[in-house]
Order: sequence, then structure tokens, then C-alpha cells
Amino acid sequence: MKIISPKDALEGMVIARDIYNPQGQRLLTKGAVLTTATINAMTRYNITTLAIEDAEVKNDISDKDIAQAKEKIIGHVKKRFNGEPQDQMMKIIFETALKLEAVEYLKCQKKT
Repeated sequence: MKIISPKDALEGMVIARDIYNPQGQRLLTKGAVLTTATINAMTRYNITTLAIEDAEVKNDISDKDIAQAKEKIIGHVKKRFNGEPQDQMMKIIFETALKLEAVEYLKCQKKT
């Protein structure tokens, strides 16, 4: 399990613990799969952290799968970098973050 901010959440990630609002009402149950709508709702309800299931490590993720996942999540990563980086070092960091996020996205997809 890892703890992340809702702004770092991706569609397909799996909730590791029930999520409650400040009034004690359950918003999501353990095992729920995040969607864009549920991620946006967490922000509206001022939820600051999410417990996310660790994806099982599998070696059956192809380069083609990673490339397709990158296309799906590049907008999310660009937001975290405030756009595409201009200098060479930041480009390397951006590409590394994009690949890591793509692999994590795929692992979460395979788990569900």
C-alpha cells in the first residue's frame, strides 16, 4: 500500500482503505477502482490522502503497452510538471516520471 495525494491519483488505481469525509460518511470502500469522477470528488470533499493498493509486479508489460499508457496519462504528468520541460535535465526527469507512471497505471489495470 502507498499513500498519495488525489492530484497524483490515476484512473484504474485501487483504493486500499475505506475513505471517509470529515463527517464520517464513507465515500469509497476498500477495493474501489478510481475513475476521473471519483478522483474529482475526493478533491471536492477535501480528501488530502488516498491509500492505494500496490500493483503486483508482473513482467508481462510490453513496450507497446507502455507507449499506449504514456499517451493516456501524459496530460496528468504534464500538469505535475506545469507543462513540458524545456531544459535537457528536466526532459530526462519528465520522461522517467512518464514511464514510471505508465507502468504503474498498467499494473493497476492488470490487477482489476
